[in-house]
Amino acid sequence: MKNSIFLMAFLMVGLWTLAQDQQSASATLRELKHGSLIVRLKTNQKSVDAYRRAGKQQIAQRIEEERRSQNQRIYWAFKGYFRFCKVYFIYAYETMNFLKGTPGLLLNQNLDPDSSIIFSDSSFVFCEYGSAQPFADFEANLLRTVLRINS
Repeated sequence: MKNSIFLMAFLMVGLWTLAQDQQSASATLRELKHGSLIVRLKTNQKSVDAYRRAGKQQIAQRIEEERRSQNQRIYWAFKGYFRFCKVYFIYAYETMNFLKGTPGLLLNQNLDPDSSIIFSDSSFVFCEYGSAQPFADFEANLLRTVLRINS
């Protein structure tokens, strides 16, 4: 039950950001039922790299381990409890490459990129965890990039 509430809150924050009114939220959910949810997993790579450059290998290792553990929990929570639509996982830093159609970015259960996982849906929504403001900034940048790619 706790995981179900977490997942719904997780999804609704993203949908609330994407859909500013009830009608567009409803339309987004109807499309999502027959589309896919793309969960963007964070890596904290910039922090890890900075600690490594500063010679603080143990801190960098701890950050990587904690992030990997959290990403594994998110992966298995979705796989175990979310049944609304298909769910795929990518690392957040690969989002633009995903939108450009780069193959081999989708993650398997070990959180490794797996070229055997094929994405073919035209309707999808990105899902990210965290505060709504960074997601809104991401959405604005994403829209500008999509428009550039399609022009």
